[in-house]
Amino acid sequence: MDHVTIESPITVAEVTLIPVVHNSLFSNKDEMGYWLTGAKEPLAIILCNKDGVRAFDMNSIEIAITPLIQKVSNLTEILKPYW
Repeated sequence: MDHVTIESPITVAEVTLIPVVHNSLFSNKDEMGYWLTGAKEPLAIILCNKDGVRAFDMNSIEIAITPLIQKVSNLTEILKPYW
């Protein structure tokens, strides 16, 4: 199971950072039993300031915000004050 979500926004001065994370949950069954493993990895950071809203991947490369909005169900509502 894969799920993309956001963490709590962090605001410093007039800049808000919104971490976007990728959560994965894996399960496996073998003769020894049933295994459940999870992972939480950073995917992107959204930067909101007086110049607008921008997103960056983990290599600090600017990326389009639209794919993140499509993956995170409530992201549009959260970003509404920053547009």
